[in-house]
Amino acid sequence: MRKRITFLATMAIALVACNKSETLVTESADEISFKAVSSVATKANPEVTGTTLPSKDYILYVTAARVGASPAAYFFGETQFVTASTATPLAADDQFKADPAQYWPVGGASLDFLAIACKSADKTTLSPTWTPVGVMTTASWDTWTNQIDLLYASNNGASKATTTALEFKHAQALLAFQAQASVAGQITIKNIEIEDLEHTGTFTVNNTRNIIQTAWDITASGKKAVKGMSDYVVTTSMANVSCDNLLVPQQGKKNITVTYSIAGNEYQYTLNNERTTWEAGKKYVYQFNITLTEIVFTESVSDWDTTSPAGNIEVPVI
Repeated sequence: MRKRITFLATMAIALVACNKSETLVTESADEISFKAVSSVATKANPEVTGTTLPSKDYILYVTAARVGASPAAYFFGETQFVTASTATPLAADDQFKADPAQYWPVGGASLDFLAIACKSADKTTLSPTWTPVGVMTTASWDTWTNQIDLLYASNNGASKATTTALEFKHAQALLAFQAQASVAGQITIKNIEIEDLEHTGTFTVNNTRNIIQTAWDITASGKKAVKGMSDYVVTTSMANVSCDNLLVPQQGKKNITVTYSIAGNEYQYTLNNERTTWEAGKKYVYQFNITLTEIVFTESVSDWDTTSPAGNIEVPVI
C-alpha cells in the first residue's frame, strides 16, 4: 500500500490521446503523524496522570477511514504510531509516527481517525478488534487483575495537516482513599474492600455516530480489595492510605468496607454509598475521618431509700 500511494503522490502522469497531452498536477507525499494528549487526571498509582502521556512506552493504535466512502472501508487498519521522544513525561507536541510511514490520501480526502493508547506490554491483554469500520472492542478483560488505564480518542473529518491532534479520554473511573484520625498512632487501617465490584468485561468504542459512544459489557463481579494495601497507621492529617488507587469500569457506586484496628481489636465500617454512578474519566476520593472515642466513666451514688418502719420491734431489756 505504501509503495502505491507514494508512486501516485510523487510521479507526474501524462495522458496522451488524439495527439494531445494533459499533465495532471502532482501532490507531495505528506506523512500522517499525531500528537497525543490525555484528559486531566490527578496524581495516583496505576493511571496516566496530567495531560500528556507518561513516556514512549505508550503506543497509539490507530485506524483511519475515508470520510463518506461507500461502502465503508478502512484507509488503513490498526496501525502502531510511536514517538522517538525520550522525555518523561512526553511533551504536548511530540509526534507519533508509523513505521512504515502512512500518508494522507491523494486528492485531499478527509479521514476519520479512531485510536487507543496503552503500554505496549498491555496490548495482549486488551486484544482489541476493529470491526465494523469505526468500532473498537477489547477482549474480555479483568480490570482488577490487570490495572490498565486504557485511553481512547477520535478525530473525525481530519484533513491533511503537519500533525493531527488526538485528545484521549479514560475508559474507566478512578477510586482513591484517604484517612485521618482524632488521635495519631492509635488506629490502623488493615483493608479496604469494594462490595460487588463489577470488574470484568469488554469495552467498546463506537465512532460511527455524530457523538462517540462507549459501553462496558460486564461479565463478572464480586467483593474486591484495593490493591497494594499494607497496614496504614492513621495520622491526624488527611492523607493517602497506603494502597494503590483503583481503576474500575463505569458502574453504579458500590458500598465500601474499611477494616481497622484499635489496640489490637478489629472493627469494620461500611459506607452506604449513594445511588449514583462512578463515571469513566472521573476520580472519586473517599476520605475516612475516624474518631477515637475514649471510654470514660463518671460516678454518682444514689442515697438509700428511706421508708417508714415496717413495724415496732420490742427489744427486751436485759
